[in-house]
Amino acid sequence: MKKKLLLFLMTLPSVTALAQVGLEQHIIVDKTFGSQSPKSTYVADIDRDGFLDIISTSSDEVVWYKNLDGSGNYSKPKVITNTPSNKLDVVDVDGDGFLDVIFTGGPNNAKGIYWSKNTDGLGTFNTPVLIFAVTTFGNGYSDYQVIDHNNDKHIDILFISYPQYGDTSLNFLKNDGKGNFTRSIILSKSLNFHATDVNGDNLPDLIVRYTNELKVFNQNPDGTYAAAKTINSYSMENHFSSGDVDNDGDLDIIAIYKNGPSVVDIKWYENKDGLGTFSAAKFLVNFPNFTSELGYFTEGLKVLFCLEDFDSDGKADIVFTYTVNNKIIWFKNLGEGKFSAENIISTTSIDTQSLVTGDLNNDGNNDIVTISIAENNISWYKNNGLGKFADKQNVSNYTQNVITIESGDIDGDGAIDIICSSGYNISWFKNSNNNFSSNKLTITNNYNARNLLTTDIDHDGDLDIVFTYQDQNVFPVISKILWFENDGKGAFKAVQTILSTATPYQIRFYITDVNNDGRKDILYILNNDTVYLLKNIGNGIFAEKELIPYNDKYYIYGFYVQDMDEDGDNDIVIDNNLKVIWLENIDGLANYSINHILNIPVKDLSSIVLSDVDGDNDLDIIGQYGNKIRWFENLDGKGNFGPNKEIASTSYSQPQIYTLDIDLDGDEDIIGTAVVSDYRIPFKWYENKGSGKFETGAEIPIEFKNIITTKIADINGDGRLDLITGSYLDDKVAWIENLGPKGTLNTENPPKNNLQASLKIYPNPTRDIITIELNVSNENKLKVFDINGRFVFSKELKSASTPLNISNLANGIYLFEVSNELGSVTKKVIKK
Repeated sequence: MKKKLLLFLMTLPSVTALAQVGLEQHIIVDKTFGSQSPKSTYVADIDRDGFLDIISTSSDEVVWYKNLDGSGNYSKPKVITNTPSNKLDVVDVDGDGFLDVIFTGGPNNAKGIYWSKNTDGLGTFNTPVLIFAVTTFGNGYSDYQVIDHNNDKHIDILFISYPQYGDTSLNFLKNDGKGNFTRSIILSKSLNFHATDVNGDNLPDLIVRYTNELKVFNQNPDGTYAAAKTINSYSMENHFSSGDVDNDGDLDIIAIYKNGPSVVDIKWYENKDGLGTFSAAKFLVNFPNFTSELGYFTEGLKVLFCLEDFDSDGKADIVFTYTVNNKIIWFKNLGEGKFSAENIISTTSIDTQSLVTGDLNNDGNNDIVTISIAENNISWYKNNGLGKFADKQNVSNYTQNVITIESGDIDGDGAIDIICSSGYNISWFKNSNNNFSSNKLTITNNYNARNLLTTDIDHDGDLDIVFTYQDQNVFPVISKILWFENDGKGAFKAVQTILSTATPYQIRFYITDVNNDGRKDILYILNNDTVYLLKNIGNGIFAEKELIPYNDKYYIYGFYVQDMDEDGDNDIVIDNNLKVIWLENIDGLANYSINHILNIPVKDLSSIVLSDVDGDNDLDIIGQYGNKIRWFENLDGKGNFGPNKEIASTSYSQPQIYTLDIDLDGDEDIIGTAVVSDYRIPFKWYENKGSGKFETGAEIPIEFKNIITTKIADINGDGRLDLITGSYLDDKVAWIENLGPKGTLNTENPPKNNLQASLKIYPNPTRDIITIELNVSNENKLKVFDINGRFVFSKELKSASTPLNISNLANGIYLFEVSNELGSVTKKVIKK
């Protein structure tokens, strides 16, 4: 989905080259790409095209994903109903030949069992009808089953409810064949149940567990039940199913035995005679003890398993997953109730909440579909035959509660990819010819990442992932800086720790080379008031922390790293809401012993940006000051600033400010974001007319809800800087393409030269020296940015040929922007 928006701006004087700027929003992922907190899934051919579709419930809707081609390619979710939902079945409720949806859930004031009718057999559903109001279901395992219980060819419903505290009822909702259900109570005081035909008379019998007894009730032809027969007088299982385990033609009972979080076993009650006479429980699969750590989510510990033939030998195998184990495994049925050792399908399926099987690509092999709460996604594992499974493929690409956005060339193909953290998931979206619609690629599901950055931390030529994380499962809380090493193609190795320290506060950090040794160091804030340095000594290994002498120990609101005095090294600027302090790197070796107090007012100053807005080769300060956006001119590059100058007045609250040359006229414009109402956040563009004079902001008609972060990068490689942003409430990641200036050149005063034609930058790629050639009849200025749009350095070009030594820059792609009064040209330069 993408929405094209053109921003028509003011007509400029005839000396300028443009009359409007075009912006186009490209949505990478949002709420339409999946469901929030999916819970249960099912596979069925909803639209009768011969392919199995995927249906799922979630915290706010029921949706289905159309199988587009029988090859595992699915549509975006199609909404069946915007109703909170839990368990799910897809059956023909009213006998019209179309598959309907039955689900449990509903709003708080109307919980129960619902039916959504498929009206045309193509996936058009009616508003859900409440079949029966149920306030409380059973224990979450064997408490609900959809089955033709009385063998009248109509789908009925069995469920356990709690009519009062300490009591239970096994209910029978009988279907008249038209979707009208009548309720009767079969049994009371049952804990778990499973309906299946154990004696071969085509009538489902009842396997029921009471407090400590497992019994079978055989159903009579008149719908009554024979006297109970005890299967086990001391049963502690809590999840029952049935299947032909030993391949003898009758249905056995399979159960999960669970003793605390660490002990789980699969037990088997053998149907010895096909008439419902069962053996004592046997350990079908006996697992080693699991770790006792709980998952990250509050859904509880779930054991999921089912019987299915995965290797096409005619025998039912077992597939199993457990939320504390993070694995999906299957066991081959060897016959006579014996199974092989585990075969691993996945070791990264974290907090799996649903698992079903089906032949999704019509190749005759049973595949697996799962829901992971950690990812908020539905995935499928293709069975390539004989139980050999491919890596998972995402059906949905939902990215719930976007926290952090970053960009960079992750796989080394020269295109800028987008990285996102959300919940406990860090993932990246591959840029394929400016198209990000392919499946997101998961880096980890283990860490609730903050302050995520991409950089070549080990200096092996590719971008790694560095981020902060808080372990709140321990006391005191441990805060960490972690990193994932990239293999150069976008596959990441196991996480490595850079820093681990006890603090209840999130660590904020900045990565830069502070001592000019060519390695990326880390400056970080601890406890919100102390600055430390971690020097990179090579290969991602860091020296012991060093305290940076920040003299005013107040809460640090803003923390910026820039070359304030244009001496070629990185200084630090701190805003503590009382002062703005410049920590000068006095020798280029990270000696920050001199603290300059900048002569600017700081009360109510927020959202500081350091940028050269007046084009005089030093960094000015822009920020929100009261209800106005103002800038303070750097008068001498030595920390002396002029009085504040108003850029714009705004009634908006909580703005974020960014600077970039959006119209390519050679000066830094301002993009501002602000909360208007209902968390709506529009963008506004304040055009720099030169020398720091700004036009009144024009609103860009692209809105988000609760923007967490915005990044600047040249996504499509056209030399123009684009915006990338993530929205927490929209669950959205998008990039806003800068289509560039539009309009005509001034014909009355034609340009003195053609900057585009005259500019040459060579050699490219380079290791050290690069030469810039151009016609110098105008004053020309060079600005260099990294590939993510961060300012690196600037320089005036006063001769026709200017050599530059860039050997001190890290390897990567840089944007060289050359500008004069006629406009600007940006070219990519590769530093090897």
